[in-house]
Amino acid sequence: MNQAARKTSVRPSGSRSLDNLQAFLRPDGWSVDEGRKVWAVLEPALETILDDFYADLRKQPELAEIFAPFEEGMTGIRKRQMAHWKGLLTDPPSLDFESRAIRIAEAHTRIGLPSHWYLAAYGRVIVQAIPVLMSKFRRSPRKAEAALQAFIGRAFLDIGLAQEGYENGIRHRVEDRLNRDARLGNLRGVANTISSVNEMMLNMAVLQSSTQESTANSESISAAAEEMVASAEQIAQNSDGAADQAEETNTSLSRSVAAMGEVATS
Repeated sequence: MNQAARKTSVRPSGSRSLDNLQAFLRPDGWSVDEGRKVWAVLEPALETILDDFYADLRKQPELAEIFAPFEEGMTGIRKRQMAHWKGLLTDPPSLDFESRAIRIAEAHTRIGLPSHWYLAAYGRVIVQAIPVLMSKFRRSPRKAEAALQAFIGRAFLDIGLAQEGYENGIRHRVEDRLNRDARLGNLRGVANTISSVNEMMLNMAVLQSSTQESTANSESISAAAEEMVASAEQIAQNSDGAADQAEETNTSLSRSVAAMGEVATS
């Protein structure tokens, strides 16, 4: 009886993309127990592997900068990576299995981790795990082969699913950038409106100095001007949120200009 015949078929996961990846990576089928056997061997060694992993991570300037804000929580991050490898090897492929891989990749995209470092992290663990498996099954080449196929196959299944998470993360970042550009456009509108206000103020100053009637309307002019100044000061005081509030501020300034124009022509 050959190895493929001894395998127990894995039930469909509920995800076509996940099932297609599984079928492509392991045409001879997946055992429901093989990953758990690999985890039983790797779990004790993975503690040391991850200790070295995070020690070397800090030596890479690019990675050290990305993870610096999370330094205090690095112990928790390390525990989550242990849990990730455990789930990767022991959980049956399912919709939860797929969504977890995607969420983790999206989280790494949000903190700005380039995809080549994300893939290198998988490679680092795989390279250090292979000798552990080979040592365990050194007396049985067939068992060593089965263990390596199970481990590397599962790792690449997770990598394939994580790619979708990176694509999602990149798309969200592009959309955010486009939205920021649109808000900056609103700020330019505010600047143009302020320029119009300045021109109106000069015209009204001339009007005030040349007519007695302007004196009677000076309070109205002052009120409109004060509203304009308050709107402009709001931009300076809330610079972090100016882009989000630009459109509303621009509307307020435009109303001020209109009010001042009415005073000037009354």
